[in-house]
Amino acid sequence: TVTRSGNVGIGTSPAEGYRLYVQGPAYATGGWQGSSVQLKTDIHRLSAREEQALLAELARTPLYRYRLKDPDGLKSTHLGVLAEESPSELVDDKQKAISYSDYLAALLAGLKTQQAQLHAQQRQIEKLQREIERLKLTS
Repeated sequence: TVTRSGNVGIGTSPAEGYRLYVQGPAYATGGWQGSSVQLKTDIHRLSAREEQALLAELARTPLYRYRLKDPDGLKSTHLGVLAEESPSELVDDKQKAISYSDYLAALLAGLKTQQAQLHAQQRQIEKLQREIERLKLTS
């Protein structure tokens, strides 16, 4: 179905706010999402503190194994999260859909935070090892 404004619904009527709305599984052999600075506005780099807060939120987000309620009877099992239990920055206004691309960015923030923690721990380990060696030499 195509509306006068050009919104498209496949397997259902077009949903308000979406140019394309598909009910049921969709398959693609590839795809890209625009991410150039030329396509964005109000760009702000996350601070280390914001990245740490995202990691803490993600760590509290439960993961599930589930099957979709599918009118076509497909019984595929999936892994994922529930929009209602996801960080608010990663869900739509109605708390019914998530943005996996935003989830990916949040996971990258978490990875960066953990890498910084690992590097700090490694430096501490090396410092303690040097101290142990120094103590061995003086005893």
